[in-house]
Amino acid sequence: MKYARSIHCAEVMVVTPEIATEMLATSTGNRKEHQSNIRFLCKALRRYTFKFSGQGITFDLHGHLRDGHHRLRSIQSTGIPVELTVAMGCDEDIYLYLDSGDKRTAGDHIGCDRRVAEVVRLAATKFYGDNRPQGDMLNEIHNSDLGYTLEMLIQHTGARTRYYSSAGMKLAAALHITLGKENEAEYALDQYDALCKLDHLRWSAISGSLHKTVSREKPGATMTTTILCRGLKVFDIKNKDKILRVSPYDIENTSATVRDMIGTILSG
Repeated sequence: MKYARSIHCAEVMVVTPEIATEMLATSTGNRKEHQSNIRFLCKALRRYTFKFSGQGITFDLHGHLRDGHHRLRSIQSTGIPVELTVAMGCDEDIYLYLDSGDKRTAGDHIGCDRRVAEVVRLAATKFYGDNRPQGDMLNEIHNSDLGYTLEMLIQHTGARTRYYSSAGMKLAAALHITLGKENEAEYALDQYDALCKLDHLRWSAISGSLHKTVSREKPGATMTTTILCRGLKVFDIKNKDKILRVSPYDIENTSATVRDMIGTILSG
């Protein structure tokens, strides 16, 4: 086969859509392709944000494609040639060891406090619908007004209860602070701060209702989407005098609501 080599070697080459198709045809089907990864790479190519790195295309001794399927699919889909490193002559089981080291965290990607990074990652996951958001996605969230709010939030609040310092609660508060008018943003920040400090004298009716609900639950028993859903209700000034009630319908629609809110922030 064209890419078969008896010794390990590598070269940098411009991979065109035609070459990508040729390379993909050598695959033995060892790698499951994820459409979300392909969509992200296509977007990066079209925006000219795809960066050359040591990662590229890998072939085994017999010339079968072992790694780089997503990169090749994105080149094939967009029709945009990309300069990549092509490694040949690797062992047949090389794919078992690819990307198996320590995974880079969101904080590593965007260079910020871990407490901010975990919320940025949650926001990117909800907005892009990808459970493994890439660096470009994380940076887009972090470099927006939402990222600025999150940086501010961790500087001005502490948390005695882990529930209130969770990524879901921080994201819910940050969304209302970022998008709200002055009095709405002040309310959301004040209630988040009061909950974190367990300052019940400042709690609105719905914040007190949330605390009662949380107090009855086992620590760690509530799913992130439910936490996020509750937070969106609690930090909305229109609900300040209400009792917290969350229905399955509310929870089911939380991701769509968050996606719309983040979309509004990014488009602004």
